[in-house]
Amino acid sequence: MTTPLTQLADDDFTQATDALEARTDQLAASDIELALPDKDAKTVTTALADLKAKKALAALETKEAGIRRELALALLPADAAGLAGELEATLIERQYAVAEAARAADALGAEKRKRAALATAVDAARQTLATAKAAKDTAHKDADRIDAWTTAAQSQPVTDALNSASEAMTASPYIDARQRLDTLLGHALVEQLIIRAAEADHRAVAVAGRLDRAREARWSFLTKRGDPAGALLSTRHAYNTAVTALRAVAEEAPLWFDQAMRGLATVKDGENPTQDEQDRMDSLRVGEKGAEAAVAKEKAVWDAYEKLRKAEADLDNAVLARIPKEPVVDPESSQAVADEHAAVVAAQQDLKTAQGELAEVQKALDTWQAAIPDVVMDQVFAFLAADATLRELRDTHVDHLLTAVSRARERLVTALRAAAKTAAASDRLTAEVTARSGDADAWRAVAAARRAALVRGEA
Repeated sequence: MTTPLTQLADDDFTQATDALEARTDQLAASDIELALPDKDAKTVTTALADLKAKKALAALETKEAGIRRELALALLPADAAGLAGELEATLIERQYAVAEAARAADALGAEKRKRAALATAVDAARQTLATAKAAKDTAHKDADRIDAWTTAAQSQPVTDALNSASEAMTASPYIDARQRLDTLLGHALVEQLIIRAAEADHRAVAVAGRLDRAREARWSFLTKRGDPAGALLSTRHAYNTAVTALRAVAEEAPLWFDQAMRGLATVKDGENPTQDEQDRMDSLRVGEKGAEAAVAKEKAVWDAYEKLRKAEADLDNAVLARIPKEPVVDPESSQAVADEHAAVVAAQQDLKTAQGELAEVQKALDTWQAAIPDVVMDQVFAFLAADATLRELRDTHVDHLLTAVSRARERLVTALRAAAKTAAASDRLTAEVTARSGDADAWRAVAAARRAALVRGEA
């Protein structure tokens, strides 16, 4: 299956293959430049040019020494004058030969440094190709898996499970199970048990939300300072989350639905409490001091918790947004988040007040709760689990899941391309610095000699 991710992986693999071939060719060409060709070869390599320049300079130096010896032995002025003229011409020629030898030596040194850099580049290109090959294989395998999950998510069993969830909540055994629990425990208290289960879910979401906000704040900070890792981490997380959600529905939806229906059936046909147990639950449930009278106050506590969670999330967002400017920001003392902190304090006070009012009637709820037999409580848990499953299935839409995967994948590809471009630019600039550092070091090693040669007119 071809997707934007597999296409990107294929392109990266092709580019890595081409890069390795190009580097290998460049290394071979550099080896040729550093080699001495056969005598009959017409090509003048860098190594040969250096050798010729050295030989030419050595020949001129030998010639100069011979002329000087002859000049020292000359007896006639005419002979001395002729030798002096020849020496002058030789010295001038030697100056040019010195310059040519220096240029040839520089060229040879540069070629050797180039060859060393190319050898390193070839090794890196091989590693890059191996990584690109692995990434390509992984991308295609992932694409095939997602294609299979997409097919499964659109299959009839999954469609039936999702479409049936809403209907199941208005028919038997769901209605029968709920009515039976209402009869055993009272409608208001069953509603309260459902609210308690929802509160547990809210708390789990709040914990996950704290982590998500911290992640997003860090990724946003990286992105704003120009680090492509921010967008890459964010889009990768979003893509993985979307794929995980699709996979879960594709593989588990029919099973979830069947489990929910079996759970409801166990509640519908469940074991009843003894008459004495039922009478005790009923006596503790009704009346001015019964458990039903305390329901409203417990609900007020859960409402206060929700208000506090919202205020804490607002404060958390404000603190995380402030950290880039003030890394040591203290939410309890910083004026930058004073309003958000004040809202949290107010919400905490409201919660404390609600908990105080609940404490006055808490015993009624606790006593009623303790009177529920385990066999009935197990049925409550089974109903709550089935209810949560059916609600999740009812609110799940395959087309939304597929759209989420597609959009997350496109954003991930964009982030990957941007990160690759940044990495390539960084690698190129690093290579430029390395090469020019080598040139600078080589020049510093002969700077004094080059300066003297220039002064003498030899360069």
